[in-house]
Amino acid sequence: MDRATLKASAQKIMRSETSRQTAALAAIAVLTSGIMLALAPSPRRPSPDDAMERVEAFAKVAGRTRAFDTGKSNRIDNSSNTVAGQNSKPKTQITIGCLPGMVRVQDKKQDFCIDKYEAYVMQLHGDPAGRMWEVPHPHNKHPEEGAILVAKSRPRVYPQAYISQVQAESACRNAHKRLCTEDEWRTGCMGRKKTTYPYGNEERYGMCNVRKEHLPSAWWGANNNSWSYGNFNDPRLNVQPGFLNRTGVFGLCVSDYGMYDGVGNVHEWTSGRTESGNGIFLGGFFSNTRENGPGCRYSTMAHEPTYHDYSTGFRCCRNPDK
Repeated sequence: MDRATLKASAQKIMRSETSRQTAALAAIAVLTSGIMLALAPSPRRPSPDDAMERVEAFAKVAGRTRAFDTGKSNRIDNSSNTVAGQNSKPKTQITIGCLPGMVRVQDKKQDFCIDKYEAYVMQLHGDPAGRMWEVPHPHNKHPEEGAILVAKSRPRVYPQAYISQVQAESACRNAHKRLCTEDEWRTGCMGRKKTTYPYGNEERYGMCNVRKEHLPSAWWGANNNSWSYGNFNDPRLNVQPGFLNRTGVFGLCVSDYGMYDGVGNVHEWTSGRTESGNGIFLGGFFSNTRENGPGCRYSTMAHEPTYHDYSTGFRCCRNPDK
């Protein structure tokens, strides 16, 4: 066999060997990929809750507390007496010069900050060493007289009820705020267009936490002369499902300034006093929003500043930083 023939045969053998090696490597790669795919956990399909968590996390970073659409229908959910799937309309909210959790309200006559949500309170405790700490106060119990209270405001918490005007005023002051005047409160509730309700001039059932059964009547009879002050301060009243609700849950019960729950849920003490010295609270509560005026115009002035019951709450205001 001549030299050229030998060379050609050698090259053919080398090409054949290379092809076999390539095929073997390809088979190994396919086998390895199959094993990895078999061992890898199946990707979990994201749920609506996952998406909601990401949206809420972003909202916190962005400084927003608006409710977002999760695809639920705007139906009445009788299990909680709230409107399922409520979403806030986009609002132009100004917060410059205000403390966190407040919005700025400006018109031709006024310029102030107001809490977005009805207040809950923390109780301040201390020890002989001078250390101080805050403890959440139960929303369904009257704070002890002399307790040091600090007003807080944020969404998705039960607002403080069973509180007097005097205590509410002190709690706002301890938070470097003050009780709102009647004019301030109504301006924040009615919005830029001065509407009767936070969302417009006509009442729309389901927008706010209203029209619930009157619990004292259901529990102690229709004769209100038989009810006692103790009955009105019974802690059980505000833990009944479907009555008092968490702040901001009714996402459409909001003015275009960004004040939530101005109508219904709990009455809200203001700094107002009558000529006879009674305190003034506004807005109505979950069972009564019409008896003393409609919506944001509701006003009660029949009680002394130390009065409290299961319906009385508050929110704070503050002058903006310049």
